[in-house]
Amino acid sequence: MICDPAPPHYWLNVILTNGSTNAIGISDSFVVLPHSQHIYYNLTDAASEKVAKVIKQLADDFRQEIVNAPRPLVYIVGSVDDGGTLSGIARVFYGDATKWKKIYEANRQTIKNPDKITGGMKLTIPKLQ
Repeated sequence: MICDPAPPHYWLNVILTNGSTNAIGISDSFVVLPHSQHIYYNLTDAASEKVAKVIKQLADDFRQEIVNAPRPLVYIVGSVDDGGTLSGIARVFYGDATKWKKIYEANRQTIKNPDKITGGMKLTIPKLQ
């Protein structure tokens, strides 16, 4: 067991056959099991490879949904620790981190410094021309 690394990338709600629902947090190298919100369990190399495949598929599916969402849309920045940077947001919404300036230009009233965005900011994600 390790204590308190970065938060999990994803939380999965798992519904068991008895009807109970449990949230399982997954990351590249650890899982957080139900009822152990602050205990992180290391994964074996074999399990880590399987989890990496699940994370990649979730990320691909999530990104596909986001990329295909109609524009413009409003995005609320999560925590900056979760990759809340303009280039990271551009990578998610446009599939290209170098398009961050497009988001910055559309949000000049909200973003005074493109290197300093904070969790909770509401950003308009414009349509690419």
